[in-house]
Amino acid sequence: MSSVVNLVTYHPDYADSIAEMWNRSQDHWGGNTSIYTGAQVRAEEENSDALIVFLAVCDEQVVGYCSVCEYREDTGALYINFLNVRPDYHGHKIGKQLVLRAVEETIQRGWPRIDLYTWESNMKAVPLYKKCGFFWEDREDTTHFMNFIPQIMNCEALAPYMEGIDWYNDSTRTIEVKRDGQETNGFHTYTYSWSKGNRNVRVDIERRGRGICLIETDDYKISAEVDQAKPVFGKAYSIQYKLENKSGVPLRIELVGENDRNIEFDWQNAVDVEAEQSLTASFFVGAIEDEQSDWRTCPTVRTRIRINGAEALLQVGVVPKHPAKVVLQSPDILHAVGGKYTFYLDIESHMSEPADFLFELPEVPWLNVEERAFRIRLEAKERASLPIPYCLLDYGFYETKLTVRALPDNGPEVEFYRWIGGRFCGPGAMITGMDNDAHWAVNGKYVLKYDKEDSNIFIECIGKPNDHTIVLYPRIGKPYASEFSKKSPVFTEWLEERGAVGFKHIYHSDAYPGIILYNYALVYGDGTVKLWQELENTGDTATSTSLMLSQRIVQDMHRVILPYEGRYMETTNSLSSDYDYWDGSKMTEPWIYARRSSTGIGLCWTDSYQMNFGDWFTELEYDIGRLESVEKRSSEVITLSIGGFDDWKAFRAYALKCNEDDSSLQLTSDIEFIANGGNSFIDSSVSEVQVKLNDVKQNVWDGEVSAGYLDKKGTCQVISSAELSDEDEASEVEMRVPALTDTAQLLEVSAKIGPLQAQYHSILFPVSTEPIRERIYDRDGFTLHESFNGRIRLEAANDYYPGLCTLEVDGQTWLASALPNYEPKSWWNPWLGGMSDSFADLHVNSVLKADRETSFVKMKDSVGNLWSGIRISFQIKEHETYKGLTWNGYYLMLPNVPVLAYVSDIHQDTDTYWNGKAVTTDLWLNTNAEQSAWLRTFQADGETIYYRLGAGELDVNEYEHYAVGMGEGGTIMHVVTDELVLKPHLYSNPDITDLSFARSVNLANGSVQRSTPVFFAFHEQLLPRTALAQLRNLTFPQPCELDDKGV
Repeated sequence: MSSVVNLVTYHPDYADSIAEMWNRSQDHWGGNTSIYTGAQVRAEEENSDALIVFLAVCDEQVVGYCSVCEYREDTGALYINFLNVRPDYHGHKIGKQLVLRAVEETIQRGWPRIDLYTWESNMKAVPLYKKCGFFWEDREDTTHFMNFIPQIMNCEALAPYMEGIDWYNDSTRTIEVKRDGQETNGFHTYTYSWSKGNRNVRVDIERRGRGICLIETDDYKISAEVDQAKPVFGKAYSIQYKLENKSGVPLRIELVGENDRNIEFDWQNAVDVEAEQSLTASFFVGAIEDEQSDWRTCPTVRTRIRINGAEALLQVGVVPKHPAKVVLQSPDILHAVGGKYTFYLDIESHMSEPADFLFELPEVPWLNVEERAFRIRLEAKERASLPIPYCLLDYGFYETKLTVRALPDNGPEVEFYRWIGGRFCGPGAMITGMDNDAHWAVNGKYVLKYDKEDSNIFIECIGKPNDHTIVLYPRIGKPYASEFSKKSPVFTEWLEERGAVGFKHIYHSDAYPGIILYNYALVYGDGTVKLWQELENTGDTATSTSLMLSQRIVQDMHRVILPYEGRYMETTNSLSSDYDYWDGSKMTEPWIYARRSSTGIGLCWTDSYQMNFGDWFTELEYDIGRLESVEKRSSEVITLSIGGFDDWKAFRAYALKCNEDDSSLQLTSDIEFIANGGNSFIDSSVSEVQVKLNDVKQNVWDGEVSAGYLDKKGTCQVISSAELSDEDEASEVEMRVPALTDTAQLLEVSAKIGPLQAQYHSILFPVSTEPIRERIYDRDGFTLHESFNGRIRLEAANDYYPGLCTLEVDGQTWLASALPNYEPKSWWNPWLGGMSDSFADLHVNSVLKADRETSFVKMKDSVGNLWSGIRISFQIKEHETYKGLTWNGYYLMLPNVPVLAYVSDIHQDTDTYWNGKAVTTDLWLNTNAEQSAWLRTFQADGETIYYRLGAGELDVNEYEHYAVGMGEGGTIMHVVTDELVLKPHLYSNPDITDLSFARSVNLANGSVQRSTPVFFAFHEQLLPRTALAQLRNLTFPQPCELDDKGV
């Protein structure tokens, strides 16, 4: 390994090597196994708001990375966004070189400081950061470091004293792995110190003001201290300067106070200090509108000083306070008009002495408050929560600029204002308003919340404030600027139009002078949210480049469905939910759908957007183009749906703006398990079965995969296994196991890959070479067609009724039939039993009048299996609604395979359009109480539930993974279909049991529609749900009916 490491700035030619660096560093970033590509790196860097990116290059490989951005959470700082060293280059001080280069860049650019974050447990990096000039801020919510070396190195007064001193190597600061700072009188300070030869320098930084508050050299010591860290506005406070001359020669110090935000400091003085001297000045704290965050740069008591003519700036930050904080807390519920409820007023005194607070809530006609005038006494810094009973007369947003009088025990009365607001929502109510922290738009139970602090929009449901989607602040580029994260809109307009409410925020860009951004958000009563932006060029000339808009949306990727590489992928486990695993360039349709608990959440956009996956968000980019002078252009709409669509296919149709037949669309797991090429049926000529496990995501595997067959006790007999290493950069394994051709076998593949431990199953059915036997004969006055595959026997009597009348499996009768009679039973007259299709408003008697036909048939499925069975049809020639309908039902089998497949064709020639015509397939099962028949399915919470059949009236609403058994130890019928298209339902009473499948048909005249297949798989064991996935994916493409020769 070479020891020569060069630092260079980013160029796209390094992208592939950067991707390799990230891929080899995953274990040090939480163990993620996703794979980066050079194309992704280039796209991310192009969209990045980084000011500069430094790369450490050794032997023509990128082994270190450091990106520097403008710090968006505060003002006046740069920020190390990403810092990484390839693991095999740890210990070579590359991290130190990169950090020092970032600090040097900050000095050269004239910024006063540079910050960084790390994760809480990354303690081994703390000494490095501290040696490089960073201080660890004492806060609980995050691990934040600040570096003020740039401010010191650019200070004129310190320059002659720092000359010849290496700020890194000559530091005498004590390095400890703990949070930094000394606290005095509510102020936190950090101390830098250097010593070289006989020269010593000390500089103290005050945390809140992010500035120098003390300078000490061998010649002098100067400091500034303020008496109140959190002063209540409306009063004057004092600042004290301590001046010490250690040089023995005259020391001239000039001091000039400067205003900063609401700090008024008009004062100046000049003194000649001989030994020690103290000065005191007074500053005034003016009124504030919003609360000041303790973790952002606070207003400072600022003094520009000259020390023998050399300038320095002293800054002490304070947190100005209202005399009291007042917050209205309204219930996060859907109200009923006329209901009686309670909201709360939380009040906290910021005064340093006891005081009375007086205020009166303004009256509104829709909110009946029992008490509106209040006087409350609070001790110094005390808090109280006041319950306010009310009766809601109508819905609305209560907001007011509340006038509060503070009467301290030992001071003058102070009058101040606090903006309070509260939502009083209900079904169908559209309300807007703002409080001290946010702008709100509410439509029914759906909420838009614009957070004033960071300009993000939260999309929530009433009662679920933590289950939200976040729309991050917009960005203009390229390169993209993060300016709107720190900038308040110059104007807010409330919107209400066509059943929606929302807001428009207007921003003036500094990064692109003359450009105005209009940011729109609307929420509808069904949970639809529409987002778009406009850009306006108010300049005198056209923009020099094409402008881009970036909209980033944060949502949980768990149980997300993605149109990816031409397929529809579902993230079925938590390991699949990391954004890093997915490549936005491989998205093939403009939508994403998530099944979040009981709510479906959809996101869709137009083809005009470029979609990217960021580290933790979905990014949609829109090319506005070059704007002429005074020209305004709008982006196209981005749509979010919260609970508006129950399934992904319906949302897909909405996103694509079409109503195409989607019944054949199927979901694929992000980890694909394929046995025998996706075919659940094994030909007798096959000696081995190929088993394949493939990760569709950008991932590498490290672990073990094994395959074998389960015995009757459920124990897997491992036949084949494979070891995988992440060094192989593989995410796929292929194995072979012997094909067992005597009986159906349950194949199990066990994977232990990184943190994933999973089992995958597939039932494999051997197909016999013996042909299916067919015959036609007469019984009970009817002609019957019989088809027998060695396991399953089917009978159909077309002149009785167009349907199946017999289904026997290994001699066990599964269908109840009235053949040869037509008679009433339970709620039906006539009840015929068997298995057949019915159409809404088409009575049995009308079908009996139709032309009917039965024949034997052969049909190929989507993987090439040749099925045989019975085809039954009828044609309606006389009926007001269905004249011209032809129906064909196919009951299909494979030789000696205990599986019945069923599909049907509808030929729609009624000269009308069918809009949601109901079609139902009924199987009348041969159950009664003596047989102890049962149904197994799954509840909404995923728990298994069993029902007894024939023991009483039962109407089953669950529909997932039906399995029906007849007593103990018998064969079990597994129902396999796409339950989103054909939803199973079961009704049972002591007389009958009806297993049905209902679908809604939309079909134009002259069209043919084939139903989604239903498979009935019979096995002596209750099979795992996943074992039948391959069978569920089989289809019978049209046309696929074959002649007697299989052609």
